Amino acid sequence: MDCKVMIKAPNLNCLYIQDGTLVPNMLHELHSLSEVSLKLSCTRDKRIHAHHVLEFLKGSTKARFLYLSKGAMFGLGDHDESLFRTFPNLTYLKVDIGEDGWQMLPIILSSLPKLEVMDICLEEPSGFEKPGWSKALKEFVWDKTVVWNELECVPHCLLLHTKKIVIKECYGLDYELELIKYLLKNCEVLESMIIHNMKWTSKEKKRELFREILMFERGSKTCQVKFA
Repeated sequence: MDCKVMIKAPNLNCLYIQDGTLVPNMLHELHSLSEVSLKLSCTRDKRIHAHHVLEFLKGSTKARFLYLSKGAMFGLGDHDESLFRTFPNLTYLKVDIGEDGWQMLPIILSSLPKLEVMDICLEEPSGFEKPGWSKALKEFVWDKTVVWNELECVPHCLLLHTKKIVIKECYGLDYELELIKYLLKNCEVLESMIIHNMKWTSKEKKRELFREILMFERGSKTCQVKFA
């Protein structure tokens, strides 16, 4: 039997949803909503319908903080890009990209005109061998369609508002470096970018990656890049 959940709470400030199937949530009159977290668990055999995620986000557009798990990003992968709502007040985005969220991230960024802080977890890629970085990188076999696709127009938030970016679980793969390069180049008021959790990487490889990243063009003259 299909069921729906209606949430009508004018004074609600924080909303945290953790679900494996995401029963359709109808959100109404959430006038005070400030923080929204959508933590969904799903696999390729248990797909979350994109319209359920969109329906949830439709009632969350007043939020200033938004967290999307990799399950939520996975669910959004099937939807019409034009249906993603604008979050006019949102200043803080926390997102776990996973393997399926790369095509969604630029679309989301273009819908957050006032974004100031971005916390991105890239997560360990499937098939990645441990602990030998060189061997793992050479033998790494994964979906070749995983790429960072730039939008034709740079999102408004990157040009005018984004001041801090945190990138976690970076392994130095090509598409990850393309994302870092893009953000450093186009965030014109960026003050700091922190890159950390480069696990299973030798010190020599880390130094090599750090040197490469530090050579990337920066749109902000005051931006500091830090490695943790």
